[in-house]
Amino acid sequence: MKSRWLGMGMAAGFAGVALAVGGDVMPHLAASDSETVMRYTMDKGGAGVEREAYFAGWLVVGDLLEHGWTFPRLARVKDEEMVGLVGESLGRLRAQR
Repeated sequence: MKSRWLGMGMAAGFAGVALAVGGDVMPHLAASDSETVMRYTMDKGGAGVEREAYFAGWLVVGDLLEHGWTFPRLARVKDEEMVGLVGESLGRLRAQR
């Protein structure tokens, strides 16, 4: 079952935006410097979407829920596993478009 967010986004024609965000965020997943963090959480990221990291987060959570993850399982993901998990999810989402 498609997540509500993904369904709304695709219905509203945001497939291209989602693809651009995923592609822009992926190379910066492991970045922790203040400039990059501010750019993706408070400003416009490289895809031109304000607070791009939050948009990408919605996409990733929707994808993971569709693939059998639960909120309690997501809450237990260790910091050192996060970049790999998010990268895998964004890659899967990009491949689907």
